[in-house]
Amino acid sequence: MKKRVRYIVLSLCMVMTLFFTGCYVRNDEFLKEYNGIIGADNNYALISLQADERIDGYAENLVVVPKDYVEDDTTELSNVASSLYCLDDNSIVYAKNVHEILHPASLTKIMTVYVALKYGNLDDIVTITDASKITERGATIIGLETGDKISLRDLVYCSLIFSGNDAAAAIAVHISGSVAEYAKLMTKEAALLGATNTTFKNPHGLTEEGHMTTVYDVYLMLNEAVKNETIIDIINRTNYEYTYTKADGQEKTKNVKSTLRYFSNQYAYPSDITIIGGKTGTTNAAGYCLALYVKHKDSGKQYIAVVLKASSLDNLYGEMSYLLEFCE
Repeated sequence: MKKRVRYIVLSLCMVMTLFFTGCYVRNDEFLKEYNGIIGADNNYALISLQADERIDGYAENLVVVPKDYVEDDTTELSNVASSLYCLDDNSIVYAKNVHEILHPASLTKIMTVYVALKYGNLDDIVTITDASKITERGATIIGLETGDKISLRDLVYCSLIFSGNDAAAAIAVHISGSVAEYAKLMTKEAALLGATNTTFKNPHGLTEEGHMTTVYDVYLMLNEAVKNETIIDIINRTNYEYTYTKADGQEKTKNVKSTLRYFSNQYAYPSDITIIGGKTGTTNAAGYCLALYVKHKDSGKQYIAVVLKASSLDNLYGEMSYLLEFCE
């Protein structure tokens, strides 16, 4: 009983620490669910122990954007939600509408892969089931069929590089048993990073009611994700070749290309910037979205840039390239 009380106290301390340091905008619905989680016999210990790890020194290792932050209106950026943060000194270079609740589209997959690397084994062979089928017309898929066998590693790479929605769904079913349960796990993990205005309803980002995030939360999630060398390797690739086994036993090899149009030289960006990689996303509800991890060639400084709800591809890459001009 004493141990349980300690876990609960530690969890509440984490929540209060984040609240008073300004690391997040309060999400009452999540906190209500969170309190339910830490009171459950089968879950509270895991969540609380992870919370304990986050308490000490949490705020000083992140860029903090208060809810009442007023952006610099002298810039020429249009009315999208966007931000640029320097990771070396945890400073706000630019921030506009960063706490606005928006659809994340396939930027969702940043967290999908982060959670997969935390809880999964990349060498696992995943058998595709009907539960991971994507039926939405026009959705990007790698074409997996029921009974196909593919490694978790290939699913992870295809999710981030090519934005395969069926690959993301297969990850969820393999690790958590269902898309819905994995989405809950993603939401909990995001909250542990301070992203408490993010709620996931699926692992791929196709439009679903209640599936929401903010520019600031995307920064928090990508900032943590790029600490993993595997994720750096994935987002830095222009293409990826993989082999899987069809349900009839035949092996099939495919090659997918990165959705990041900077890598295919379709859009220009500042010559003094090295783009390590990032994630794109597009749906009717979300608009055009992009999150990038970059480095300045001269200073070596690292930055994360995020743009949500752009009106077109040209608008998206124009906004992002303009943001990158502020890196120094």
